[in-house]
Amino acid sequence: MATTFIDRTDTQSAGISAQQLEKGQPAVFEVEFSTGTTRQFQSEEGVRDAILLGEVSRTSLIRKVGASVSDQATTVEIWAKSKPKLRALYAPVWALTMKGALVGLIVVGALKSLDTLIGLFAVNPGAAIVWLLLGAGLISPKWKLQLMAGALYLSFQSGVSFSLLWGAWLGVFAFAAVFGTSAGMAVGTIIGFQRLNRLPKAPDAREGRRPLVLGLAIPLTAFAVAATVYFQVLMPAVLKLVSRQ
Repeated sequence: MATTFIDRTDTQSAGISAQQLEKGQPAVFEVEFSTGTTRQFQSEEGVRDAILLGEVSRTSLIRKVGASVSDQATTVEIWAKSKPKLRALYAPVWALTMKGALVGLIVVGALKSLDTLIGLFAVNPGAAIVWLLLGAGLISPKWKLQLMAGALYLSFQSGVSFSLLWGAWLGVFAFAAVFGTSAGMAVGTIIGFQRLNRLPKAPDAREGRRPLVLGLAIPLTAFAVAATVYFQVLMPAVLKLVSRQ
């Protein structure tokens, strides 16, 4: 990795002139230290390596220059946290908290979808097929309209309530969002603290108590409240409604 130390008033010694910027040369990242000197990096990975080595502090200023673009300077910590590949340097536990939330959302969503599908097949196989087609339409990036139209047509042909199946999918999404995200965040936070000493992070990283509060206490509280409402309020109401049919 090629880097250059320069005085802030001497851009020529950095190897980047105004003429080069006008020609659209690849952008570089310029880090300004408290001493008034700057150091340039050819990539985000270069900045990352310097952060891990303790060569760049979290309070140093960084901006992107070149390629006809000149960004406003911001602190290295704020800049790194805005980059998906770098935010873990200053928030390693929180990064795993967010990863856990995503994994929990996907896993619980998949399990709840399977549970709903099995239940529909047991009651009405036709409704289960329409429900699958509707779900495919919801997540398809290319054939969304075609799949949704097909599900709507089949629901009318088979006499299945399209709105009921739509509500079933909304229920799956809500269930996964509440239970999957909260449980995943808590698990991710616990794993993050267990691996904290082994995670690559900036020497001057300061997470504080944020992961404990936002990643553990609040999600666990939300999970407990949601579970209470779900099993003691929603489920009895649904069973009572079904028994009247």
